[in-house]
Amino acid sequence: MDEPVRSREHEKVGSPSQLCEVRLVSLAPLNAARFRQALALSLPDRDYGSFPDAILAGVMLIVLPEPARVLAIARADTMKDHPGEVAFPGGKVEGTEGVRAAAFREVTEEVGVQPSELEYIGELQALPVITAKYVVHPVLALAEASVVPKICSTEIDELLEIELLPYLTGERRSLVFHGEWRGRPAAIRHFQLSDRLLYGASAAVLYELLERLALSYGIALPEAGVAHGPPWGRRYADIDG
Repeated sequence: MDEPVRSREHEKVGSPSQLCEVRLVSLAPLNAARFRQALALSLPDRDYGSFPDAILAGVMLIVLPEPARVLAIARADTMKDHPGEVAFPGGKVEGTEGVRAAAFREVTEEVGVQPSELEYIGELQALPVITAKYVVHPVLALAEASVVPKICSTEIDELLEIELLPYLTGERRSLVFHGEWRGRPAAIRHFQLSDRLLYGASAAVLYELLERLALSYGIALPEAGVAHGPPWGRRYADIDG
């Protein structure tokens, strides 16, 4: 694993009552070899419980190059499931297709990216969405430099890009709420994206990718900022705790 070049720069982050010093580091750019190395690393699986009746779904983290950014979508407010929430392109498995095929099909339908424009890298740990209606299988793929995603579905309100390196160097931090999910103690990760918030299964998937990338560099992820309530507010109050 590469040794990071450590910077002497520091910045203060957090609320006035909770300032902490974060050391910034300088890292080599993210490329295909780095992502392959990160996904080949062994991490212990998180125990999310068993949901045998959940619907299988494939979602895709599309990495746009230079600088490396993951494409996310803001779901339309008219959607029955998870209206207005930030997620990754994807959807439920149809017919006899596998989760990888479902993810590739969905990104074509939702954001106009063709399978021939993507390099498959691997998969991250499957996990349930907050309502446990679906179990999502995250697929990671790198997009060609010429790819320009676009909104191709009425299910999407906005396209978002999440630059990865700042979350590794300390320029940005994830947030965490220590609470419960379905009666289990949980560190609930989330990410502030301008005026939108990425939380739930999508945030857990992004955090796993960041963990793997940090491990490939031989560094620890910057400490998360502490939130004092669940990121979904009262939306899922019936399943809190």
